[in-house]
Formats: sequence, structure tokens, C-alpha cells
Amino acid sequence: MVNLNNISPRARSAWDQLAQSYGDLNITSGYRDPAYNAKVGGARHSQHVHGNAYDVSTAGMDDAARAQLVQAALAAGFNGVGAYDNSMHFDVGNRRFWGPDYHAGSAPDWLRGVMGAAPAQGGHDLMMGGTGNDTL
Repeated sequence: MVNLNNISPRARSAWDQLAQSYGDLNITSGYRDPAYNAKVGGARHSQHVHGNAYDVSTAGMDDAARAQLVQAALAAGFNGVGAYDNSMHFDVGNRRFWGPDYHAGSAPDWLRGVMGAAPAQGGHDLMMGGTGNDTL
């Protein structure tokens, strides 16, 4: 069950703006208490533990639709963006992005472009702020 009761006012406001501009999205994770966060393998300093993050399903979306979603999320006030196979993470923490291995080096080029970063080269980690360890 997704816990949205302890979402911060800033994250809720960003979500409301995203929902208004983009439309319905399937939230797969919101607030996580520290014990649950540890159980699901979340980062120790996860934005979910602070009520600042949402994960959403992107199953069935192509890269262009995912890029549009990220653009709408950034415009709504989200800063942290994680891209996985069938889901995305959005949070109101520091501006940064990452891919499946929780580092910017694994971010798909379409996400790098939306975030204003160069295409990945040789495994360099070009994450904008943060280390990737505080993202889940």
C-alpha cells in the first residue's frame, strides 16, 4: 500500500501541479518510514523517508513520453529524477538525476538531455549534485 499521509507540503504541491499539467499517474511509492525503506532496499537518506518523493509507473511509455513527463515534473517543482525500466522517481530534494544503477552514468541519454547534461561517455558519473546514494 502506498503511504501518502506523510508527504511534505512541498512535495504534495509539486505533485498537484504535475497531476494538473500531465494528468493521471500511477503512484507506486510515496512516504516510507525508515524500517520499511530499509526493507525495500532504499537508501539510508532517501527522500522517501522525508516525505519528499514519489515513484510512478511508466510501464508502456516510450522515451518521448517519459521525457515529456520529466519536463512536466521539473516545471512542477521536482528536482531529483531517477529513471528505471518501468518506473520513475521524482523528489523535491537537490537537482540531480540517475539511472538504473542509481548514478548519472547509467541515466539514459533522453534523460540526460532533459536534465541538460551531455550524453554518457565511458562510465563517467556526471550527476548534478548529490552522489546518488541519497536518491531512493
